[in-house]
Amino acid sequence: DIYVADAFSEDPGITDGGHVYKLTAPGYAVSTVSTGQYATALAVDASGNLYSSENSGAGYKFVKYTGGTGTPATIYGSLHSNGILYPWGIALMNDGGIFLDDSDDGISGGALIHLTSPAPIVTTSSGSAALSRRKRSRRSI
Repeated sequence: DIYVADAFSEDPGITDGGHVYKLTAPGYAVSTVSTGQYATALAVDASGNLYSSENSGAGYKFVKYTGGTGTPATIYGSLHSNGILYPWGIALMNDGGIFLDDSDDGISGGALIHLTSPAPIVTTSSGSAALSRRKRSRRSI
């Protein structure tokens, strides 16, 4: 599968807001993942989850589409943009870390954000398992 972020315009008269399309192999049928979200960067992990920097009207956020579809979950908010400066990059690392380009908002000068995955939480519970045995009888004929 291939994901494509379609261009969007800064012209207020053009209100399409861009799209994210999924081209599904083998015939590359096109489906729309998002529209009107002004996506600037995409990345896909080994599990097929799609990550995107998008603006749904309240500023840019880093979001995750589990399985590459559906409603995105916000992973990190408050990314910046200004004029033609947007959060243009996402890099997914093998260790679970993520690098995000946070653009210049005209004040901050921009940044490279490094998100690290949290350590796994291990829980244990106690209990007893009941084992049953079934007796077999043999009959002689």
